[in-house]
Amino acid sequence: MRLTLVLLPLLVVGSVHAADQSPAAPQPAMHEQMKEHWTAADRDGNGTLSREEATASMPHVAENFDKIDVNHDGQVSHDEMRAFHQAQGQHSPEEMQQHFKSADKNGDGAIDLAEAKAGMPKLAEHFADVDTNKDGKVTPDEMKAHHQRMHPEAPSAPAAP
Repeated sequence: MRLTLVLLPLLVVGSVHAADQSPAAPQPAMHEQMKEHWTAADRDGNGTLSREEATASMPHVAENFDKIDVNHDGQVSHDEMRAFHQAQGQHSPEEMQQHFKSADKNGDGAIDLAEAKAGMPKLAEHFADVDTNKDGKVTPDEMKAHHQRMHPEAPSAPAAP
């Protein structure tokens, strides 16, 4: 579970990085997919997720429900979810895209182990698991695929060009 929470922001950045090379560009497709997934899970339409809604549609939220629901009202709000992700070291797609680009010192669009150790130590810890083709580099597509393996219930990120 900890591995999943650690790698989630890395996977988001990979999808975002692949979708658009401009660090300041908004990522409407990713945001729209996340919003659609939340809306589909929110069966009563009140804008928050109950434990039952999370259990039915978002197991990763259900598993951490008590940690996320900081006001203990039985509902997870967008703000609580955002705070939980930030506390777990997860950031917005735009922040993660910039972090990925900063770690990619040679600008080849992939992170090798040395770059990961220097700029993305959490990725470095799990590098072998994410580098599925074993070429010594982690690409946005590999991070996206790893995210999909770890979160099959999550919406798919936009495909890399």
